Amino acid sequence: PASAGTSDNIDGWAWSSNIGWVSMNCEDQGVCGSGPGQSNYRVRVTGRDLKGYAWSSNIGWIQFDPDASGAPDAPNESARVDNPGAPSSALSGWARALSNNVPNGDWDGWIKMSGTAPGGSYGVSVDNANNRFSGFAWGGEVVGWLNFDMVTLASGGPPRARCPIFTA
Repeated sequence: PASAGTSDNIDGWAWSSNIGWVSMNCEDQGVCGSGPGQSNYRVRVTGRDLKGYAWSSNIGWIQFDPDASGAPDAPNESARVDNPGAPSSALSGWARALSNNVPNGDWDGWIKMSGTAPGGSYGVSVDNANNRFSGFAWGGEVVGWLNFDMVTLASGGPPRARCPIFTA
């Protein structure tokens, strides 16, 4: 099976009913570049670690490789793929919404990739054979549940432009 390599881009969109769409790659919106209103952001899989930034027009930058030593509880590490060589793997660790990366803020900004909540466990996983993510991360009261079902791994080539698809 295919698996996350050292330079695989993550693209697509995560969804939260609290904050809306989160773009994983500047190609998702066609805003890559160095001009006004452009940025070369993207989340990448490097070894087993997720690195880089996603963008939410409602809360700003989300960093996938923050210093997680101040995370509220275990595992106190930045986001990562637990077993990148397996056909499917869970994610663990933390991402952080940087808009409130300040001491004594209204919320801490941490987004947990897997854990236990009332009613059971939750988590994001990657299906390496199909280059797709699925599941939910938890970002507390502000972000809420963050659904990764429309996030993909652009393995072996440039990122693919995507737009959310709506049907009625």
